[in-house]
Amino acid sequence: MKLIYPLMIFFTSCSEPHLLSVEIAKWRDNHQAAISINADIGDILSPTFLAWEKLVTERKMSMDIEIVTANYEKRKDMLRYLKDVLIPSGFGAFGHGHTHVNHDRLSFKEAKESFQRCFDSMKKMELNPVAYAYPEGAGLKNRTRRALAKAGFLSGRLYCFRKNSPFIMPEEQQQPQDWYGLPSLAMEDSSAESCGQCINNNEDLIPFLDSAIKKKAWLIMTYHSIGDPKGWGFYQFDEFRKDLDAIKLRDFWNASLNDITLYTFERGRVGFDLKTMTKPNRWPLNFELILNDGLENTRYNIPLTIKIRPNGDWTGRTLSVYQGGLLVTAQRVHDTTVVLLSLLSNEKSYTVVVR
Repeated sequence: MKLIYPLMIFFTSCSEPHLLSVEIAKWRDNHQAAISINADIGDILSPTFLAWEKLVTERKMSMDIEIVTANYEKRKDMLRYLKDVLIPSGFGAFGHGHTHVNHDRLSFKEAKESFQRCFDSMKKMELNPVAYAYPEGAGLKNRTRRALAKAGFLSGRLYCFRKNSPFIMPEEQQQPQDWYGLPSLAMEDSSAESCGQCINNNEDLIPFLDSAIKKKAWLIMTYHSIGDPKGWGFYQFDEFRKDLDAIKLRDFWNASLNDITLYTFERGRVGFDLKTMTKPNRWPLNFELILNDGLENTRYNIPLTIKIRPNGDWTGRTLSVYQGGLLVTAQRVHDTTVVLLSLLSNEKSYTVVVR
């Protein structure tokens, strides 16, 4: 359901009021679809991973890293590299257990304790735990998913999409069917093992990318051993390069599991308070906008993309946004069919000025 809130503004070109509509884009920056690239790899200082990282950073893309917290508690060098290099470069980090165990084999209490230990350890490492991926894809039991939710994680990713569609929130769907059973494409070369539903190469992947764009959906891709035939879940390095380039060619919001999870939570809960500040037939146009999602701002800190559709000609004018007297953003208006703003939903008043 789209959130559209009309605001009456007067323009100098006409004595009749013009309607201004505001809505939240489904995906950040109004991209057609969203995509997360997951790297289930333990050692981010290995030559294998550093080769992946180079491809991703060269293209200014985002990739998610698994966090098995017991390993990161021991390897302070990995934690420093994650926080000082990868995260500032746009990489994400998702929980992957305190230890790498199959949680479907545990009781609800045991699974909850394990998930909680991972969650608390990530918080202690200042990694803002949001998304999780089940080791061995073992989040098939309802009790496992309930345990993950109880521990505080907001989403849980499976490994293979199995019999389910890999497309999350297709078409007009605004929330996943199950936040704790998110499907993903298993990226494995045909030589790795017998996996009938795995994506073996870039040629296999292309139809899924195109379908995600068409469906306006979120797609998750999970890699394990790119370029290392001896590793579990081997995938060809050159095919990975092709995958990245194919994503770049399409209108995807490439972001971490964390960011897409948080954006969707905020989008689903946000409300508007709009007030006109402009006298009839006067420029500049001024109005106040408050975004309120009722969520805790420290954790839910992803800017929402606001689509403004003015029923009038703003071409060549400058739109500026202020909060607390400070300039947040300013842009020249080139297309008055849709003007995009990226703003935090923080319950504080924005002043929007068009001159």
